[in-house]
Amino acid sequence: MITTHRLSPKNQVTIPSKGRALLAGADGNLHALPHAMPKGGTQQVWPIVMLLTAAELARREQLILADPALVPGAKAELVTRLRGLAEELAIDQQNRVVLPQPFVQRLGLDRDVFFVVTNAAIQVWNPDHYREWAGIGADGLAGYTPALDSYLFT
Repeated sequence: MITTHRLSPKNQVTIPSKGRALLAGADGNLHALPHAMPKGGTQQVWPIVMLLTAAELARREQLILADPALVPGAKAELVTRLRGLAEELAIDQQNRVVLPQPFVQRLGLDRDVFFVVTNAAIQVWNPDHYREWAGIGADGLAGYTPALDSYLFT
């Protein structure tokens, strides 16, 4: 089962409590990046929006700049794309953000929003897309993922 959050008519949504630890370094803002999540072994990708703090966005920019496999022009292109796509979102006192309308449309959001919180970012998903991507069945549970075994049973 996945827990969703309600999107208001003004596209405002509350960041889940498990994601609020990331907000401590957000200085009242998050950076939203439209992106997509591929499904391994398929050609399918699902639209997501990544929410990053300024520090995390800068860290990812430095990863691009430090990548020895990239030529300078490719580095400049990726950094420009990363920074050019990022939209700054203000976080209010109740830990809410307003998702820009183009992002809401891209995700196909209607009323509910699903968040995946990692140790460095928050992913914003359409709940139906996440269920399909994760293989969540009618019982609300995802199937067995053998690739996780070596990480879960160590």
